[in-house]
Amino acid sequence: MNGILNSKTKYDFIITIDGDGEISPKIFDFALSCEHHNKFFIGNRKTKNRSIESFLSYFSRYFFKIDDVFCGAYIIPVALFERLDNYSIKVDNALIGLKLLINSVADETINIPFEPKKRVGVSRFGTGFNTCFKLIVAFIRGILSVSNSKKNS
Repeated sequence: MNGILNSKTKYDFIITIDGDGEISPKIFDFALSCEHHNKFFIGNRKTKNRSIESFLSYFSRYFFKIDDVFCGAYIIPVALFERLDNYSIKVDNALIGLKLLINSVADETINIPFEPKKRVGVSRFGTGFNTCFKLIVAFIRGILSVSNSKKNS
C-alpha cells in the first residue's frame, strides 16, 4: 500500500498483478489503450480457484459491480486517488477495501475477463475448509473498511 501511495505523484496510473503466475500482464493491453483517467479496470478470472470465491463474487457483482473482488490484477488511475482525499484507507487482506473504495469513486468499473493460468505456489489464504472462512472474513472486512472510511469523511 505504501508503494501505491508514494507512486501517485509520479505516474498516471498504478497497475497491480499478483505474483502467483495466474495472470498475464497482457490482460491489460485493452485497458492501456483506452482513456483511463476515471475508470477502474479489474481482472475477472473466468475460472475461480474456489467455489466460495464464486459465491462471494456474486455479491460483489450485485452490490459493487465488481465481478471478481479477489482478483489481484487491477489498474488504478492516480486521478481517482484525488477523490479519496477525505477517506481513510485501511489495508485489509487482499486489498478488498481499497478495490471497493476505488470502485465507489470511479466513473466506471470495467471488469476484464480472462482465463487464469495454473497458480505457482500456495495461496496466502491457504487450502482446505479454513480457506473458506478466511475468504469470507476478508470479504466482510473489506466491506467494513469501506463503510468505516466513508463515515470518517
